[in-house]
Amino acid sequence: GVGKEVRVWSYGSTACAASPFTVGTLDSEVTAVALDPSASLVASADDSKTLTLWDVHAQRRLWSRVAAKRISTIIFDGSAVVYADKFGEVFRVDGPAPATTAAAPAAEEAVDPALVLGHVSLITAMARSREGDLLATADEDHRIRVSSWPHAYDIQSFCLGHTAPARTLLLEPRPAPVGGARARLLFSAADDGTVRVWRADTGELIDTRSPAADFAEAVAAARAAPPHAGAAAKVRSLAHVGAHGVLVVAIADVPRLF
Repeated sequence: GVGKEVRVWSYGSTACAASPFTVGTLDSEVTAVALDPSASLVASADDSKTLTLWDVHAQRRLWSRVAAKRISTIIFDGSAVVYADKFGEVFRVDGPAPATTAAAPAAEEAVDPALVLGHVSLITAMARSREGDLLATADEDHRIRVSSWPHAYDIQSFCLGHTAPARTLLLEPRPAPVGGARARLLFSAADDGTVRVWRADTGELIDTRSPAADFAEAVAAARAAPPHAGAAAKVRSLAHVGAHGVLVVAIADVPRLF
């Protein structure tokens, strides 16, 4: 989201396209946005608490509805939209898939949202496993919860250790060797400047890394200005790349990836 606009960049093997296209325009500032895995749907939320689903290719709205509370983060579950609000509640909304022709009329409303789980503070990040069987959620009180999906009342684990809210969660799609066994891994990046690796099934902390320390020279060279004294180098985003266990990390106020 850029201001009140929902934009999509197409990319190739080396760089993003120079000219993004606008899928739609909202009445107030965009606060959250998500692109579905097929890149055919975009969900957005704005300051008016309105949740909107867009058809990327037709560049039109499919449906919109006003949530009870301000939306903090959005992900997709197939064509359904899963969103969290500032009260720590997570909802799932089913809606129509994109029409096969651009001339088809847009659906005006989705079905009513279904409450699927709750935290006791604002949810700062969510991630669904690629297999669709787990949902990880993080809150402002530094807790990370791993739940079965779609039956989120079945809690698998709590991952405790961050000293600031996690902003990005990533569930590893393949089991990894841990202590002689193979376990599903959860990666988290937080405002405490760390990336942590957890066993998703038990909540056991496996590793903690500080990207700003690991890449200290590159981070210092890339910063436009030095950080305030004592300020953590907040890790804002994680992405899994390829089939070789590579993580790409984005650090706040550092205009490059690591």
